[in-house]
Amino acid sequence: MGQFTTGKPTSTTPRGQAPLGSGIRLRSHRTPQDCAALLEEIFSTYRSPVHKGMPLLSRAGVRWTAQEDKPTACRSGFDRDTHFLLITLGAAADGTTEAGIFPLGSDDGQQRHPVVDHWKVRDSSLTSAGTWPAGSAWLTRPPITDGFIDSMLATAGYPATHSNQLRIADLVFRMMLTKCDEFIQVRQSKAVARRFSEAQLARTDWSSSPVRPLRALMQALAEWDTDFLPYMQDVPPRMRAVALAATTIPRSIWHELDVTN
Repeated sequence: MGQFTTGKPTSTTPRGQAPLGSGIRLRSHRTPQDCAALLEEIFSTYRSPVHKGMPLLSRAGVRWTAQEDKPTACRSGFDRDTHFLLITLGAAADGTTEAGIFPLGSDDGQQRHPVVDHWKVRDSSLTSAGTWPAGSAWLTRPPITDGFIDSMLATAGYPATHSNQLRIADLVFRMMLTKCDEFIQVRQSKAVARRFSEAQLARTDWSSSPVRPLRALMQALAEWDTDFLPYMQDVPPRMRAVALAATTIPRSIWHELDVTN
């Protein structure tokens, strides 16, 4: 886990997870939802979305191990200097938001980061509240909701028939598999990446859910190398945006879908 804090993974630690270092602890009088929207605005000043409809801050997979203020929203993205950040937002008992900003490899309890300064300009209630200890937040595979595929179909104007669900889920799965291939080739050979893809295709099972194979694929990549975790958090929204962009392409798979229930 070269990019992460030297946490204490044990034989009971779930595979495909990795601990982040210490985080900057902040408090705002705004709600977690308002803070998330404000942060999206801040990150929009750093760069434009890679694809139309793709958020600059992705929902992040997180296992929270601190004893207090479990976050209700977790976002990840890349700051002005393209450094990864995890941002956690939790609703405190007094109605305020307990937030955390976790850079990669931070174990020194740093209290300053440009994002904090930019946030304070837009939120006068934001105050520093100390430090989250290293290991409070563990990155996991990116979350994929039960309605992920149905939402894509609805956005494109198609009904969520079983046939439509399977076709679009298979499209997204194969796009994700291509992305996995790119990740693995950074560390290993094309042959290794091909074996990974073949193994995932062989175990794919669409019988229970159109999103279960997508989750399983992301979990397999996280288990293959946890150093990929920061960079795979935006894979689901990225694939969603790319797939939806194809709705305007003649003879794309979208034009083969059922148009009525």
